[in-house]
Amino acid sequence: MFSTILTIRKKRGLSREEFIDYYENKHTALVGKLLPSTLLQYRRNYVIDEDPLSRRLAAGRGDDAEMPDIAVITEARFATREDAEALVEAFLSDDVLPQILADEANFIEPGGVRWRVVEVYE
Repeated sequence: MFSTILTIRKKRGLSREEFIDYYENKHTALVGKLLPSTLLQYRRNYVIDEDPLSRRLAAGRGDDAEMPDIAVITEARFATREDAEALVEAFLSDDVLPQILADEANFIEPGGVRWRVVEVYE
């Protein structure tokens, strides 16, 4: 299995609910239409900054309770690295990338996406 993680910052001025609604109902549909279906798993984990448990754990550990403004941590898993590379190749193509970037501007802060390849241990 080959895995990536994306951290995404929501666009200033959007509520958490507006961000989730746009990502779930508009962006994922666009991406699904434009890119090959090489994903085994595409999971979005929406951060709940105001949850008291997070603040309690941070205070107890002596950590900074204020995390950078990450709105969602997205997991994308593929059967093989080659499947991931095929998706990235399509994503970066001249006819797809401008459409995705234009759509992201509706709900993501400029420069607010970070892709990372990760090793998963369970």
